[in-house]
Amino acid sequence: MTTGRALADTAPRECDCDFCTRHAAAWVSDAQGALRIRSRDGALLRYRQGSGQAQFLLCTRCGVLVAVIARSQDGRWLGAANRNAFDDRARFGAPATVSPQQLGPEEKLARWTQLWTPAELAED
Repeated sequence: MTTGRALADTAPRECDCDFCTRHAAAWVSDAQGALRIRSRDGALLRYRQGSGQAQFLLCTRCGVLVAVIARSQDGRWLGAANRNAFDDRARFGAPATVSPQQLGPEEKLARWTQLWTPAELAED
């Protein structure tokens, strides 16, 4: 993920759904940045959960929940990276709890479009 923000100024969002809570996920994104996810030899498992709008990406080799992606209304990929997938995860700001499960499908997509990072997914 590339961003112009300092990690300390980036507050991860801890979703309070069962899936994210069980994975201790905290999502980071920058609508002005870029997220490139590259997978080799089928190393990413896609998992749809909850409303089914988003795809959670898990590494099949180490089991880490890496990112979440969804298609915007205009067909672009948007995504957020899991803070716990970063080596320097302790440098991020204090997390904030969010409850996207309280939002309807259109509200979720509007929120993601505003907050998530434009993403590119490359699978070899």
